[in-house]
Amino acid sequence: MPDIPVLFQDEWLLIVDKPPGITTHPNTYEKPSNTLVKILEKQTGFPVYSVNRLDRPACGIMVFAKTKEAVSRLSEGFRNRNVEKRYLALVRGFIQERIFIDDPLTSKYGKEKGEARSLVIPVSSLEIPEPVGRYQSARYSLVEVVLETGRYQQARRHLQGINHPIIGDKLHGDRDHNRYFLTRFKRETLYLRSCALAFPHPGNEKLRLQAWAGIPDSWKDVFSLLGLPIPPDYQREACCFLLPS
Repeated sequence: MPDIPVLFQDEWLLIVDKPPGITTHPNTYEKPSNTLVKILEKQTGFPVYSVNRLDRPACGIMVFAKTKEAVSRLSEGFRNRNVEKRYLALVRGFIQERIFIDDPLTSKYGKEKGEARSLVIPVSSLEIPEPVGRYQSARYSLVEVVLETGRYQQARRHLQGINHPIIGDKLHGDRDHNRYFLTRFKRETLYLRSCALAFPHPGNEKLRLQAWAGIPDSWKDVFSLLGLPIPPDYQREACCFLLPS
């Protein structure tokens, strides 16, 4: 396993660019040594504690605290929604206008529903003259999803709910389009990426951390073959910086 790309670190926290296919914490299906927490602890030489979450097949920005005090302060910020969370997703169909979704979602275990709000922003789109499913051509859109809340698999479930499922999503996606991508590109990928995160620094409330992770090279290769345009802003290298709050 190659080293996990580190975007920022200080005595309080660590911000990384999580590759797809890695589970954050140990579970009944994954050896502890293969989880992101253990890989990072081996890589850095100190304990880390996850603050936000990403599904195993997703990729992008994750925050890890280095101390229990940092965990508490960062978790409070996430609970109070003093955090800006943006995702990139490749979805089925055309999305050419902003869509605000206010649709409550159940918890991970299907219990009570809680408020869930997402803003979907179009980035680019294309139509290819190849039959997929029952249509003679296929339409795709690259979108940015701004999460106002943090429900379980919120982006994936909200996009499915407006009939624009994420490509490569086995749970909430379109089997015909998932099969097309797997057959054509020989790669099983969930096209969902945590691309931007902004939050107050746990050690100094007057500073705000902003992290950015552009489109990975593996996505660029696929988008190039499809002919999907990528705006310059999304081709920037991953980075992180501190700004006055």
